[in-house]
Order: sequence, then structure tokens, then C-alpha cells
Amino acid sequence: MLFMLLAYDENQDKKLLKVAKQLCDWFIAISPNEVIYKLNLYQIIKRERELSVQEKQSLLVLLADSDSDFNKIAIYLLLENQEMASLYFNRLSMKDQTAFISFPIYYFWKK
Repeated sequence: MLFMLLAYDENQDKKLLKVAKQLCDWFIAISPNEVIYKLNLYQIIKRERELSVQEKQSLLVLLADSDSDFNKIAIYLLLENQEMASLYFNRLSMKDQTAFISFPIYYFWKK
């Protein structure tokens, strides 16, 4: 799925997003408590349109429950809070920062 999002970011082929979303929905149906699947779904939605108030509230719930700096950075990027995303990003090791930059969610980083 991540490769599909990276490919979409390069060529903007809507079919890739559609398939990625279907795959993500399937993953969520199988593992509804898996945060990464939800974050992937929200980043797909955000590539299609602005997030709704309800979707943003769901992200805030995920944020409150998250112990992962990776997830927190992703959530803050989806919520367009660059300052908090930067704060958590700077807490990562250089190795983890490099890894994070390679993820599709980095598409939302304000450069």
C-alpha cells in the first residue's frame, strides 16, 4: 500500500488511490484496532479531499492513545500542525528521521 501511495504522489493516478483505499478498508475490517491502517486510510482521504471534522476528531483520539512518535508525527501532519510534527520529528534518531522521510506521509510535510 505504501508503494501505491508513493507512486500516486509521483503520477497522480486516481486508480492507485482507489485500490489503496480498498486495500486499507480490507485491512481495517480484519484488524480494526490497528492504528497504522487507520492512518493510511486518513492519508488516502487527505490526498482526495480535506478531512471532515469527524475525521479530525478521530485522529485526535488516536493521538491521545498513541505512544509512538511516528504515529504522532503522522497525525499532526494530517491535522496540518507542522509545529507539533516538527517537535516530535526532532525527537527521533537520525536513522528514524531518515526512515520517516521515506514514508508516504512525508508528502504532507510543509517544506
